[in-house]
Amino acid sequence: MESIGLKLREARLRSGLTLPDISAATRIKLKTLEAIENDDFAQIDSPFAYRSFARQFGGCVGLRSPEFDSALQASSTAIPEPLVPGQAGAPAPPNLPSLRPQRTKALRWLLSLASLVLMLVACSNLYAMWQNSRTNLQTSMTDFVGSLTRHAETPRHTAPVSGVKTSSSAPANSVGANNTASGRDRYEVLSPETRLAALTSVRPGGQ
Repeated sequence: MESIGLKLREARLRSGLTLPDISAATRIKLKTLEAIENDDFAQIDSPFAYRSFARQFGGCVGLRSPEFDSALQASSTAIPEPLVPGQAGAPAPPNLPSLRPQRTKALRWLLSLASLVLMLVACSNLYAMWQNSRTNLQTSMTDFVGSLTRHAETPRHTAPVSGVKTSSSAPANSVGANNTASGRDRYEVLSPETRLAALTSVRPGGQ
């Protein structure tokens, strides 16, 4: 009975194709195609991969029949199933370093202390700003109330209106005018001789 590899080689040669042609059409590595034609199962990872690649190979060279699929299924049993991690005989997983950085205990304590100090400094600054604003507000209110009090206690003086004579000057002027009028009347009643004698006595050095 011919093997799967031999059947695929004969069909490829009849089609006039090369392994590079099959590799370009199926995107299967050339090394894998050579292993399938040579029935080298050690170069193939799993029975599933072997059946998938052999079917694509057969499709390119015209091998599509139930007999070919049955022979392919029987041939794939010679390939052992791959072992999964944790299964008996499976290779141990590689000991890769952790991607998460490892922090020592001292470093954790240092970071916690630094965070606490920063929080205390921030709270102190906020409290100081609040106290300053409160003091400034109280000072402003005190100055405002004091200015209102001083303004209310300042006496108001009314300036005298210009052009208006006081009442005290009016009687004096009226009295002077009356006296002048009465004197003028008395002077006019006197005789000419008496008026001349009065004028002579008023002049300086006269007698």
